[in-house]
Amino acid sequence: MAKFVLKRTIGCLITYVLIILMYCIVLNISLEATVEGQIDYMVRSSMMGTNRDDLSPEQTIEMKKNIEQNLRSYYWLDKPPLQRILKRVFMTLTFDFGLSSELKPVHETILEALPFTLLLFVTSSVFSVFIGVMVGVRKAKYSGSVYDKSTSLFTMIFFGTPAWWMGSILIIIFAYNLKWFPVGALHSSPPLTGIEYYLDSIYHLMLPVLTLILVRFWGTAYLVKNMVMVPLQEDFIMAARGRGIPEKKILKKHALRTAAPGIMTMGILTVVSSIAGDIPVENIFSWNGIGKVFWRALTLNDIPTMLGVLTLITILYMAALLLLDIIYGILDPRIRVSGNG
Repeated sequence: MAKFVLKRTIGCLITYVLIILMYCIVLNISLEATVEGQIDYMVRSSMMGTNRDDLSPEQTIEMKKNIEQNLRSYYWLDKPPLQRILKRVFMTLTFDFGLSSELKPVHETILEALPFTLLLFVTSSVFSVFIGVMVGVRKAKYSGSVYDKSTSLFTMIFFGTPAWWMGSILIIIFAYNLKWFPVGALHSSPPLTGIEYYLDSIYHLMLPVLTLILVRFWGTAYLVKNMVMVPLQEDFIMAARGRGIPEKKILKKHALRTAAPGIMTMGILTVVSSIAGDIPVENIFSWNGIGKVFWRALTLNDIPTMLGVLTLITILYMAALLLLDIIYGILDPRIRVSGNG
């Protein structure tokens, strides 16, 4: 087992480094173009702030050239392209993303937005998976019934509905017309204190969380139903029914256990993918999460921030896939044996 885990971990780390290398190659051209513009601005600012009355035109040109060379050396632009890319890869792997367009360390910007994303999107994803599994199992149990057909109809309606559109409708109904929920931000202004502070946060969270759950759990339920229906058609299920085992026990002890790896994979990846946020939803609800940070970086061509967000998402995905790989190896010895082979 230790050999299997070590082999999977090394493979995961190699894949992670290759992905970071790809990010740096793709983004390095845009990053260096941005730095070139910043250097030009800094050179002009420095020359304007320097007294040049005693300098000849040749000395002025030489001074400007020296300032530009120093700045290009500072930003590694005087090095070969491959060396610059490898330097960027090393900095990214050590989480040194540099400064954002707001002249603020990128890791601070991400860490400020991360709690908001975890609070909204991870919470809604956990509830979506939980509700989806319950509805999906019940759909499989009563396959072909009115319950199954009606929930399938709702799945077709909501699964393709954009979350931002649903959020807009719910805001109009519950925030502006009925005035049941507030919209925008996480707290009232001015913020409350004590237990009222946390209750106020939950109150502000309810509408965006409800929006995301309403859109997402139907698709989860449909997938869970199909995962559970496959083992229900197997011979060992028929044999269990022939032995007189109750249908409820067959569903929980046999079918659901067989479908558990697929359901677990879907659930974990759903929660991990939610950490990337949702740009339209965050804009509608004025939510300062990772998605909004990434959108602002795109509009401002803020390459260091984009690279920081992409690195965070990549780390989480790779960690989730490694965890799933190890769990599968524990649950199914055949995978462990083939992985060591």
